[in-house]
Amino acid sequence: MDNNNLICKYVKYMNQYSSIDADYMIKSTIEHRTAYIFLKKRKQGEGEGYCICSFFTEPQREYKGIGVYWLYKSKIKIEDNKEEVLYNRLNKDAAK
Repeated sequence: MDNNNLICKYVKYMNQYSSIDADYMIKSTIEHRTAYIFLKKRKQGEGEGYCICSFFTEPQREYKGIGVYWLYKSKIKIEDNKEEVLYNRLNKDAAK
């Protein structure tokens, strides 16, 4: 998740053979291995943000979506629960 990867709005009709119910898809290739990570918006009462609803490597088929751009990307370290901002395009003054 730390590398530059492709994020797309996942579009069901572009992937008719798939039964995945997701809002976004991340395609990431590291050391010649491709992984797909599918994200779904959490339902009301389950917390804020998105969660991973499916993940796999080296699929038999290419998944498609509509390209979008990251505006804000961060990660929260489990050991100390601190957020590290990887980049922030929402605030022009913030570190990138």
